[in-house]
Amino acid sequence: MSGYYPYHLGMQHDSLRATQKAHLPGNVTTLPQHLKTLGYKTHMAGKWHLGFCNWEYTPTYRGFDSFVGFYNAIQDYYTHIGHRNGYDFRHNKDVYWKANGTYSAYIFTQFIEQVIADHDPSEPLFVYLPYQSVHGPLQVPQHYIDKYCSHIHNATRRTHCGLVAALDEGVGNITRALQKKGLYNDTILLFTTDNGGPVHESSNNWPLRGSKATLWEGGTRGTAFLHGPKFFKNSGKSYDGMIHAVDWMPTLVEAAGGPELTGLDGVSQWKSILQAKVPSARTEFVYNFDEMKKNAAIRMGKYKLLEGKPGHPDGWYPPPTMDVSSVQHNYQEGASGKPTVNLRIHEESSYTSLTTDEITLGSAQRLADLFESVVMNSSYENTLLFSASRRSSQSDVIVRMTSEEKDKKEYQLYDLEADPYEHHDVQDKYPDVLKKMVARLEEYRKSLVPANFPPHDPASFPTNFDGTWSPGWC
Repeated sequence: MSGYYPYHLGMQHDSLRATQKAHLPGNVTTLPQHLKTLGYKTHMAGKWHLGFCNWEYTPTYRGFDSFVGFYNAIQDYYTHIGHRNGYDFRHNKDVYWKANGTYSAYIFTQFIEQVIADHDPSEPLFVYLPYQSVHGPLQVPQHYIDKYCSHIHNATRRTHCGLVAALDEGVGNITRALQKKGLYNDTILLFTTDNGGPVHESSNNWPLRGSKATLWEGGTRGTAFLHGPKFFKNSGKSYDGMIHAVDWMPTLVEAAGGPELTGLDGVSQWKSILQAKVPSARTEFVYNFDEMKKNAAIRMGKYKLLEGKPGHPDGWYPPPTMDVSSVQHNYQEGASGKPTVNLRIHEESSYTSLTTDEITLGSAQRLADLFESVVMNSSYENTLLFSASRRSSQSDVIVRMTSEEKDKKEYQLYDLEADPYEHHDVQDKYPDVLKKMVARLEEYRKSLVPANFPPHDPASFPTNFDGTWSPGWC
């Protein structure tokens, strides 16, 4: 939305909380604001989550002609009630009470269908549609699960599949609306993720390492596709050039016929995407700097440098349906002949520390008596991973063991071409590369804007606004 790295906006530490006086800085020109200078009509449906404590930070003040959706990070898909029992759903500036009881994907899809139907084809159109799906809590009408997902054994994965099916239906309906209006051939559709999936909520990033909210590739490497019959002649082709989320704004502005945007972290990739022989417009990028978590990561060419602890979960989590026999379970024993582990079992979106104990392959087999499947995944040094499904509830369970010595390393260096799954730290093998990347990391750090992550403000509470989350308290 901005074309800037979060650490240049003070937004690098975790996601915004509903009760914080924090927001996308007001002096930032957003993507819809750029497009409006080119004559575009701009509409949004879905999740905002860029701050709302003052009306000036809400969608219709940041470039959108219309908006239906919610301000915060998470809420019930039907009641639209979130944190502190506050109702969070708007149509433009008005509280949209009629939405209560209707599944959010239906509302967003129908709103955009109407926008398309009412649009004047002589004017350019921009639609931003960040669905609530498939963010937690995992809720979906049962018929999607019954029709498309009954073959999936794991309960949470089955529900997750239902959310994807509902999302897919919405995208299909909007596509047909574009076709009916005669806009389809002249439209660029960008479908993209914003981060890796949270493995504790049935998402799966296998074979990438880690989870949402970590600096591992499983938390940061996204997938996307572009579609546009008028623009892309080589359909079905993959673009493997280096691209970062901040590149989408200048890329789309150029695609819309706008000028080259300068002074941003993002660069336009439009020519590279259109022409297979044109290399990516970038050779490096910043994953993030978080001075509160004391970690950072950058990419230069094929190398990735991590500083500090990249975050947890930090393992590799095969899908529940993976054949256990296909996964190696070798590990390096500790001095006593048994690796020391810290067992943490996830259930119902929280981690509970159980015990610190010694474990052998024999006791691992006894764990298998408690779980439907146990996957012992090889890693390096003395790290052993388990992924399983509990018989009683079929909820996702993760048992993880991590070397304390590994966590104490100041830096980690990975060759993502040779090792895209981040198994082998190569800093000892390539000390010159390490030195060069650490120096580059420090150059990037000089432009860091301190994180704006204030304590909660009781003035924000829904009890002050008739039970709703509302602007007007900063």
